[in-house]
Amino acid sequence: MTILRAIVIYIALCISLGVQAEDRYPFYLPEWVWRDNPNMAAVLDPGSGEIFEGEAARAAAKLENHDDTGWADLSAAVRNLHSQLSVRDLVRFGDVVTDEKTGRSVALWLDPTFSSDMKAVLREAVAQWLSVAISAQVVDAALADSSADAGPIPTLGGPAFQLYARSLLKPRDAGQFIDRMSAILMPAGSIPVLVISSSSGDSADVWWGGGTYDSYRAADFQLTRTDPGGFLYIRLNPNRMLASEPRNDARFWASKIAHEILHNVGYWHPSYANPAERDKLATPGKRPFIYAYELAVLAALDRSNN
Repeated sequence: MTILRAIVIYIALCISLGVQAEDRYPFYLPEWVWRDNPNMAAVLDPGSGEIFEGEAARAAAKLENHDDTGWADLSAAVRNLHSQLSVRDLVRFGDVVTDEKTGRSVALWLDPTFSSDMKAVLREAVAQWLSVAISAQVVDAALADSSADAGPIPTLGGPAFQLYARSLLKPRDAGQFIDRMSAILMPAGSIPVLVISSSSGDSADVWWGGGTYDSYRAADFQLTRTDPGGFLYIRLNPNRMLASEPRNDARFWASKIAHEILHNVGYWHPSYANPAERDKLATPGKRPFIYAYELAVLAALDRSNN
């Protein structure tokens, strides 16, 4: 899916759900990575940031005037920005997190607006996710607990159904899932990149996070200066990171990170109104695979720490 189509579908869904996107989780590598970090800012050609801002502003002005060519202009602006950057840069200047048990690593970029305490929790959460991300036991449990027919399925027509039609529902078997995720987690000659924005949508957002659908291999999300490649890109909600929450530990957040990353590689679930509706509809054995995987990750990590 091109970024143009992804934007159209995502914005339409956000409007229908009453959610507003935030600047810290835009549809491109966010400014807090490439502008606010001095090392990454030095990678860009002089004036690239200002050029991008101008192109994006002109595209936004077109859209405000109901000129749909603004979508194509925005897509071109994003590609121009990403042509100045590479996965190699994000690995070089990122925080490389490694799970000692499996030896898997990711170059982690955490939004600097997360609290110091939560940065430590989320860093540990990423390492914990790596430890079980492609465990056969976890994947088998998720497969057994899920259904490709999990609903409600969107009504035919409209952006919600288009997203459903384009998305992955459930792997054919554990081997297929493990092979595909292994290609992401263990790319030849490099390590993957995970960017996590602190973004809650609107102040009433009840969810723990979000992930842009199918972004990992989308053409406009490729960083193309050298060795073109994509990056994993999710948001987590700081409003759900309070001490009053039922769980706020690394294992819990590892399961949420696991869920949102699967959106990046194309997995779908219904647009539930809230967690209570999800739990009412997504019953054991009939859950969307992405949710069953989240629960299997959490169960495996809880077992390993007990």
